Amino acid sequence: MLETIALNATATSFTYNTQTVPSDASEGQEYIYQFLLADNANQESSRVDLTINAALYDEITIGSETLYDVTIPQDGIVATGTSIKFIAGRNYYITKPLSFDDGSSLTIEEGVTVYMKKPTEVDELLIEITINPGSQISIIGTATNPVVLTSSATLTGDPEPGDWERLDLDGNSNGVIQYLRTEYAEIGLRVDNCDDSNIIEYVTVFKSSDEGFYITDSNVNAKYLAAIETGDSNFRLGGEYSGNLQFLIAYNVGGGEEAFYMRDDSNTTLANVTAVGPGKETNLAPDEFENGGIRFRSPIGGKVYNAVITGMPDWGVRVQEVVPTDIDGTVVFAYSNVYENDSRNDDVDGDIFFDEASFNNSEDVIAGIATGSIVPTTEEVSSFDPSTLGSFFSAALFKGAIQDSSNDWTSGWVKNPDGTIR
Repeated sequence: MLETIALNATATSFTYNTQTVPSDASEGQEYIYQFLLADNANQESSRVDLTINAALYDEITIGSETLYDVTIPQDGIVATGTSIKFIAGRNYYITKPLSFDDGSSLTIEEGVTVYMKKPTEVDELLIEITINPGSQISIIGTATNPVVLTSSATLTGDPEPGDWERLDLDGNSNGVIQYLRTEYAEIGLRVDNCDDSNIIEYVTVFKSSDEGFYITDSNVNAKYLAAIETGDSNFRLGGEYSGNLQFLIAYNVGGGEEAFYMRDDSNTTLANVTAVGPGKETNLAPDEFENGGIRFRSPIGGKVYNAVITGMPDWGVRVQEVVPTDIDGTVVFAYSNVYENDSRNDDVDGDIFFDEASFNNSEDVIAGIATGSIVPTTEEVSSFDPSTLGSFFSAALFKGAIQDSSNDWTSGWVKNPDGTIR
C-alpha cells in the first residue's frame, strides 16, 4: 500500500498526483498502480489498474501528426551503456544524425514510424542512423504493423528521394531487422562488414535516390528483400561480400540502374529473384539510367538461380571481368527466365547462359510478371531446389521471388511504385 487517502464525503472526483515517474525511467517503461475505494465499514471495491508508460521526449506536431521529438546528444553519439527505444503506439521525429557507440543499442517496436527531418538549410546534414561495431540493433515489425523510417516531408506532402541519408549497419553482430520499410532515403539499407549472426529479413526500400540495398565486405545472409523505384542499383553487392540472399525483388517503373550489380571481389549466391523494369521500349536519355537486369562484374564469381528478368530498356544479363563456362563454373546464371528486355544479354560472353544447356535458362514469358506486375498468374515451377545450396536457403521450387498470389509475402506492407500498399 503506497498511500491511504481520506476523501470528502461529498466529493465526486479526486485527482491523485503524489507519485511521480522516476527521472531515470526509460522510454516506455511501465509503472502499474492499483486503486480501490473503501467505505467506513471497510468494504472494499474491486481494484482498478492504471498503467503509465514513461515518455522521455516532448511532443511536437507536424502537419496533423503528433510525434515525440527525440533528444539527440550534442555530438550525435549515443554513448556506451545508453539505450534508445521507440515503443509501439508512438511515432518519433529525428532532427540530427545518430551514431551508436560500442555498448549502446537501438530498439524499435512494431508499428512505429520514425520521421527523419528533411533539411531546410543548404548546409544542414542529412539524417543517418549508424550502428557501429559493438552496438546493437533490434527492429521488429510485423506484416500488419511494419516499422517505417521515412522523410518528415511525408507529413507535409512533398517527400523526395534523398530526403535523408541511410540506415547504416557498420560491423555490428547479432542484430535483428524484421519487417522494416525505409522511404525516401539516399540509400535504403547500407550494410558493411557485418557477419552472419545478424538476422535481416522482410525489408523493403521505397524510392531511394541511390542504391536500395548496398552490401559490402560481409558474410551476412538475408531473405525477403524488395527495392522499389530506386535511382541507382536496386541491389549493389560489392567489396568482398560473400553472403547468401533469397526472395529478392527489384521493381522500377521509372529510372534506375542495374537491378542487381555484383561487383568488386564479391562472391555471393542469390536465389528466387524477380527483376521488373519500366519496359523495353522506355525511351529516356541514355545518361538518366542504364536500366538492366543482373550484372556480373566480380572476377571471383557469383551465382543466381530461379530468377525472372523482364521489362529492361537495356539488357537482361551482363557479364564482365570473368567468362562463364557451365553450371559448375564460378559464375552461374541458371534455371531462370529472361524475356521482353531490349536484349537478353549485353555482350557475347552472356550468350553462353542461353546456349549452354546445363544452365537451363529460358526466354519464355511468365504470365503475370511483366512491367507493372511482379506476381505470376500461377506458380512457375522450377526443377531446381535452392535448399540444395546450403542450410540458409529455403526449399522453393519456383521461379521468381513470389510463388503466386496466395503466397505473396509483400502483401500488406510493401509499397507499389505509385506509393500504394500492395
